[in-house]
Amino acid sequence: MPKPGFSGCRHESPRPRIAGRQPLCYARRAGLEARARTASNANAMNAEARLVTACSIAGLDAGAREECGRLLTSAPVRWELFLYHAVHHRVAAIVYRNLEAMGLLGLVELQVRNTLRTLYFANRRRSELMLPAVLPVAEDLGRTGEMPTLIKGPAVELLAYGEVGLRTYEDIDLLITREDAKRVDAALRRGGFVQGDYDPASASIVPASREKIITQALHTHATYEYVKLLDDEVTRAVEVDVNFEVFWKPASSATRQHIGTDFLLAPVLLKARSIP
Repeated sequence: MPKPGFSGCRHESPRPRIAGRQPLCYARRAGLEARARTASNANAMNAEARLVTACSIAGLDAGAREECGRLLTSAPVRWELFLYHAVHHRVAAIVYRNLEAMGLLGLVELQVRNTLRTLYFANRRRSELMLPAVLPVAEDLGRTGEMPTLIKGPAVELLAYGEVGLRTYEDIDLLITREDAKRVDAALRRGGFVQGDYDPASASIVPASREKIITQALHTHATYEYVKLLDDEVTRAVEVDVNFEVFWKPASSATRQHIGTDFLLAPVLLKARSIP
C-alpha cells in the first residue's frame, strides 16, 4: 500500500533497489523529508518550543519556573504551535501537571488547557490499567529466574518523572536475552497474554500464525507482540513488546547490568503502587 502523502508510489523499501537508480517515490520522499527536517530545525527553538521544554522538566527548579512564567507573559503565545510541540514530543501530560503545580494554568488558552488536561487523565488511566496487568507476570518471572528489564516509556514515567500518567506510551517494553525467550513466553501466556494483534472492530485478539512468530523472532530485534484484553471501555487491551536488543545491539548480560537493577520489571511496577 502506498505511503500516505505519496500517491502512486509502488516501492515500499526505504532504500533504492539498484545503486544509482532510485525509484521516483523514494527520491520524492527523501526530498520531502529533507525539507521537513530543515523546517523543523529552523523552528526548533521558537518561543513555543522553549516554553514546552521549560515546562516538561521533571522536578522543576526556581530557574525553570521563572522561565515558564516569562515565556507565558512576555509575548503572545501561538497556542496551536505550543500544543503541537507538547503532543508531538509526548510531554503534554507533564506540561499540564507542571503548569498546574506552578499555578500558571490560568495563563493558558482555555481550549488548549482542556486538551492538556484530557491528555493527562487519559494517560493516567491507561497507565493505571496497563501496569497492573503486567505485574503478575513480573512476579512469576521473579520466582523462576532473572527478571526482565523495563525500558522506554513506562521506565521513564516511573523512574524519571515519578508519577503515573506523565509519559505517553502505547505498550510495555521489556528487554531480555534470547536465551530467556522461552521462559518469558511461558510466563506471559500464563498471565493471559497471546501473541497476536488487537482488532478494534471486533474488540478481540487475532492470534499470530506460527510462521509470523518465528520470522519476527529470528529476523528482528523483538518477538511478535503479546496482547491481553482489559475490562475497560477505552483501553481495551495491553500490549507487551519483548525486545532482544537495546540501541540495536544484543541484550547481553553486560548490557543489562550496565542499565542497572533500578530498571528490573517487578521493583518498578511495585513502585507504581505507591505513587499517588
